[in-house]
Amino acid sequence: MPMPAGPVQSAFTWAAYEDEVKDYLFIETTETSYDTVLERLVKAAARKADEYLMNAFEDLTPKITIASPVADQQVDINGCAFTVKASDADADDREFAIGATNDLTAQALVDLINSDILGGVAEIGVPGVTASRSGAVITLSKRYDNVTNIECSSSDDTTLRVDLYRVAATVPDDVILWCLAFVAWRFENRDGRKSTRTESGVTGVDWGDRPAMDLLDPYAMHYAG
Repeated sequence: MPMPAGPVQSAFTWAAYEDEVKDYLFIETTETSYDTVLERLVKAAARKADEYLMNAFEDLTPKITIASPVADQQVDINGCAFTVKASDADADDREFAIGATNDLTAQALVDLINSDILGGVAEIGVPGVTASRSGAVITLSKRYDNVTNIECSSSDDTTLRVDLYRVAATVPDDVILWCLAFVAWRFENRDGRKSTRTESGVTGVDWGDRPAMDLLDPYAMHYAG
């Protein structure tokens, strides 16, 4: 039984990248003579990347469900503690008040998390994190792709329940570019000889050596550098 395709194999496919692969190789997009070998090389490049990276390219997205919390319970997001207050909540201390409904309590917490005040006398918001709400459920998301997963916990698993959901992340452009370079290198050296081609409008194309695997290291799960 064949193994399921890895994330790079699912993303970098011939169907999705045929035109880009041909453009990269200075082959007319209408030229089909090389399609079979190029499709095989696309699969080989993606498989090689998946084997090296061992990266599922998934994010863990926390969701907080507000269900009648009581005063002094807390939610911690990336080391930032937010405290429930019955009344007189002080935003400067990351406190949010219990509202008339769970939806209103959730909105009060969302407002704190999304605060633009990230330093100075009072640090309120959570750097690199944004919050959205649907009813009494708050979803935390990364503001930027190049940050680590959000860590979230609470002092009560019932009234401030935290669940983690797995969400597929986009395969980085650097990985796709490595795959394109791998395809070009294999294609232009497919007869065992290093090839330099001259194309219309291009002085020369020297594809050089095999693209270095360590270019993938920033995205490799086994990389400790």
